[in-house]
Formats: sequence, structure tokens, C-alpha cells
Amino acid sequence: METWNIIHLNEIDSTMDYVKRNISALPDRSVIWADMQYKGRGRGKNTWLSPRGGLWFSVVLKSKDNMNPWHTMMTFSVALVRTLRRHSVDAWIKWPNDIYVERKKVAGILVENVIKGKPIAQVVGIGLNVNNDIDRTISDKATSLFLQMGKQISLSDLLMTILDEYDSTDSEDIYERWLRFSRLLGMDVELVDNSGVIHNGRVANLLMDGSIELSEKGDKKIYRAGSLILVHEGLATEIQRKTSKIDVSNSHIG
Repeated sequence: METWNIIHLNEIDSTMDYVKRNISALPDRSVIWADMQYKGRGRGKNTWLSPRGGLWFSVVLKSKDNMNPWHTMMTFSVALVRTLRRHSVDAWIKWPNDIYVERKKVAGILVENVIKGKPIAQVVGIGLNVNNDIDRTISDKATSLFLQMGKQISLSDLLMTILDEYDSTDSEDIYERWLRFSRLLGMDVELVDNSGVIHNGRVANLLMDGSIELSEKGDKKIYRAGSLILVHEGLATEIQRKTSKIDVSNSHIG
């Protein structure tokens, strides 16, 4: 199995941005790991609070046969869930790119293709709340492994387990594994499409291309973008969903 080229930094604006600034010099399977990010980012214009104690890193993939960002998203999602379940944390994938424990977010993933004429690399950004404190302003919707387990975990060991899980995941059945770790099928939702129209239905399927199929009044319709509100046990949680533009976007250089 190939080794990983791990670069550990004390503090950085964003590991994703660091990779983009140095993409030509970074070899395949480089991992940029920072103790702290002061401009960590999530989907779209969202920021990701990245204090010390969390696991914040980006992975460079240059020699992949499959450069489909959604495939990479599924693979790392599965790797994260399998890693957390090794620690007896009942994690699950909250479509499209978040990892949840119960009703709270514990990790997020971004995948971007770096393009110069053609895709030359994929960059995967991962933020995982581990030993860090959770800001009180988001404590109702975010959690950490420390809060779930009651003890601190080695960040370096956790990082290596995630990377090992990625390497050991069979790409041929990744969609089935990803689907199995999701808990959305059969749930009633509201989906707000890009025109602001609200669609009420039940999640009938999550498709291989990342789109969602809803059953609405007996009809099944497929949506590729929008905002999803999941209603479960009388509570509502919003999931941002922009399949082709967010999380699986293209970054142009040169």
C-alpha cells in the first residue's frame, strides 16, 4: 500500500487554500494537517470553526483513475463513518457531505477538482470535531467525539485510521456502502428548489450521481439541487444541498 505524505502545520488560514497555492509542488497522496485554521470553510460561503483540538486536514489526490468528485465524496464519507464506529460512536452520513451523531454534526467534507485544461488533482477537505470545544452558538447542532465518548482521542491516530479506511474501501461497492450508512430513506422532508418552490415528499432514493428522489403525492421526482428540511420526531433540521456547485465543485488555476 502506498504511503501518505503528511505535512503537519501549527496554524494556517485553510488547508484547502494551502493546497491550492502549492498544488504543483505537492505530490500525490499529500495530507496537509493543521492544528488550527483561522479561515476554515464549509459549503459555499459557510465558515467552519477550527480551533485547536479538532482534526482539520486536506488530501491531495493526483493519480486517481476516477476523478468523479461525488465518488470521492462517498468514499471519504464511508471512511469517516467506519472510523468513528471503530470508537463505538454511532455516526451516519447526512446527505450530501456531513457526518452526524444522533442529530448533531460532527464532521464535514468538501471535494474540489483542480483544473488546468483538464483535472490535474482532487482536493478533499475534512473537518472533524474531536477534542475541541463546541462554540455555544452552535452547540444545539454540533458535537464532538469528546462529548460523545467522554475522553480525548489522539488526533494523529485518528487521522491515520481515516486514511487507512479510505485505502481499504472497495470502490466497486462504494455506493452501496454509502447508502447503507445514510438514514434518510423513507423520511418525510421539505425540499426548497432553486426557484424557491417548496416540495413536500418522502425520500425514495439517493442516486449514484448525488441527486435525491422524492415521492410526492404518488409521483416520484428527482432533484439535483436545493435545500432540504428533514422532519424527524417532530423536529426539523435544514440540510443545504447543491450537488453540482457545492462540495463537488471545480477550481480553476493558471
